[in-house]
Amino acid sequence: MQLFDDRQEIPNEVQSLYDSHKGNQPMPEALVKTILSLIKTFPQTYILIDALDECRERKEMVKILKELISSSNSFNLLITSRKEQDIITELQRHIQVIKCIESAKVDADVELYVHRYLDKDSTLKRCRPVKNEVTKALVEGSNGMYISAIVLVNRL
Repeated sequence: MQLFDDRQEIPNEVQSLYDSHKGNQPMPEALVKTILSLIKTFPQTYILIDALDECRERKEMVKILKELISSSNSFNLLITSRKEQDIITELQRHIQVIKCIESAKVDADVELYVHRYLDKDSTLKRCRPVKNEVTKALVEGSNGMYISAIVLVNRL
């Protein structure tokens, strides 16, 4: 949607995809082809995939990402994900930069967020032992849950 949002008319590629599928879900290959044709019309495009590890159809999504990466070098791709072996194995040779966020820093951010959130709760505000238990459980359980790995593929 964002690739043709500012245009006055629907791009031919998108209209053609819509017309050829008559309300049915297009195959991933057709979607990739359409996205690639739209990307080529811009001097610089950024694609962000957040929480790839949480994708229900992760195997299919990784396949699509590999196809996008190998089909074009005219966009920047940022993928955030936890460090999952299947993602690393499948995308490793396509990745130029991997940045892992240290778990201790993420835990500190989670702890700060939980403290601030619980301080707003009038009941928990008065129950320090419960508040401390809740904070400890959430921080330990998060294990860098928000972002423990950032994968960057710069294709320009």
